[in-house]
Amino acid sequence: MNISQNGAAASAAATQATDDVKRRVADAAAEAGAAVRDATEKLASAAGELGARARAEGERYGKEVVRQVEAQPVTSLAIAAMAGLLAGMFLARRR
Repeated sequence: MNISQNGAAASAAATQATDDVKRRVADAAAEAGAAVRDATEKLASAAGELGARARAEGERYGKEVVRQVEAQPVTSLAIAAMAGLLAGMFLARRR
């Protein structure tokens, strides 16, 4: 083998190695992209479920408040008045 053939063989080996690295990097990037998409979909699903549960709990508590107010309107009015008075006093002190 002469120098020219050695140079050509080295060049071919370097090109092959470069192509292998490019392919591996592209494969790794594709896998990372797929993992990110999967994680994003799972997060969106979990957020949707959490939102639905929070909405259901809010509706349940709202109905309970309405039931309590209807069952004890005078007590509810007194509690609301006290809460308003305390809030007013607190806000007046902050000025």
